Amino acid sequence: MTRSSPWILLSTLVLACPAGVVAQSAADAEDGASPAAATDASAANTEPAAKPEPAPGVEERESLLRRLVPTPMTRSELDAWATALELTDGDTTRLNDLYAAYRLAYASAMDQHGGRVASLLNASYQYDADRHAMVPRFTPQLLELLDERRHGRVAVLDAERELASVVGAMASAELQPVARRLAFQRFFAVAGEPTVFASAGTDLVQLVEELDLTPEERAALASTLDDYIRKMTPVLEWRSRTLIELEREKAQILVILGPEWDLTATPEEREQVREQLDAIQQAVLRTELPLRGVNRETLTALARLLRPDRASLLRDRYHRAVAPQLFEDERTLSDLVKLSSQMPGVGTEDAESRLEMLMAAQARLLPLGIDQADAADEASTIDRLDRQAATHRISLLIRKLELGVTRREILAETARGLQALLGAEEAPLVPQLNAYIADLANRDRADRWTIDVYRVRLEELLRPPPPPPAPEAPVEQEFDPR
Repeated sequence: MTRSSPWILLSTLVLACPAGVVAQSAADAEDGASPAAATDASAANTEPAAKPEPAPGVEERESLLRRLVPTPMTRSELDAWATALELTDGDTTRLNDLYAAYRLAYASAMDQHGGRVASLLNASYQYDADRHAMVPRFTPQLLELLDERRHGRVAVLDAERELASVVGAMASAELQPVARRLAFQRFFAVAGEPTVFASAGTDLVQLVEELDLTPEERAALASTLDDYIRKMTPVLEWRSRTLIELEREKAQILVILGPEWDLTATPEEREQVREQLDAIQQAVLRTELPLRGVNRETLTALARLLRPDRASLLRDRYHRAVAPQLFEDERTLSDLVKLSSQMPGVGTEDAESRLEMLMAAQARLLPLGIDQADAADEASTIDRLDRQAATHRISLLIRKLELGVTRREILAETARGLQALLGAEEAPLVPQLNAYIADLANRDRADRWTIDVYRVRLEELLRPPPPPPAPEAPVEQEFDPR
């Protein structure tokens, strides 16, 4: 490949990564209902026609636009805040003024930046039918879009903070925790970015809201949730800003190189670019580590503060949000323990000891389950077929399976402990427990076999590939003077 200007630029490039993220919108209708599909006039006296399926890519494009240009809070949403914060009719005028100023700030951001983002969208992204997703087109227009998004994000987040701060200050001291939770959930919706790891993209405030706790239980969790909000808010903003920087860094590299650059690149040049892009992808994944850490720490703390049945429900909701298929065994064991605790002849003390046994097992299982879900999520992102990528993917799959084996050992141990506690009147539970333990054992053997095979494959991949065969020497022909 000729050492033309893209390679010179790439080798000396100091990428000026933008410092922002979400260019925002304000030009939506109050609640943004989409127009109804037109119907054929000849069918006026018949059943309404079924709504046609949207064209491929329409929903994905709308979803992308909402992420790049978030919509402002509607007045009905602000009224819901006022109700939750028990604001009075006397606060209505002030709320009206606040909302008008908020929408004006959004409109300004839309006029200056958000509208430009929307107009550049089709030049910067296209629908990939195989992946069912909008993917970037690495053009100068994508760089322009990312710059506009960065600038708009600053204005919108300022507007969001101002509204949340002033409305929160209008609430009574007793309702300040509610105000902080409402503000955080709104901030999470606006500044939160998609995650590879489901454990990083989970909003624990929302999960707690879904538990329908008593006022006393909410009060017990208030301090922990406040601590969670204090930690997560700056992390979300930092991650949002950093992702735009990384996205622009990748885009600038590929815009400089141009389409089909690899067709004329040398193997060394292709490897250089691959290393740069891999480093960016790893940096993207690292932005999720603080989110995962805060979620894990807070979930453990919340579970300790709740009584066993509520803690179990919180974990179950978390499991369903993160990777429901990986936690089915835990739900089954939980159901069996709870069922045994309600059997005739089981006293209160005995029932409580069984629930405590379950809680102890769940505390051991939680970090293992999160790690297993994270390994599965990361493995799913690796789609290259070269030896290095395949090695990393198989290592992650081995880790996922090993964590599953460890979790099943804890589950089987707990199930056998429950089995030992059953009395004669609980005989109907014995077949269910036996079937549960047998199923764990069968899948354990299957996973151990798979791990062994993966390890053999990993050893094969780690061996240096054999050198290419040497070219055959030309066959010398005898000289014939004739």
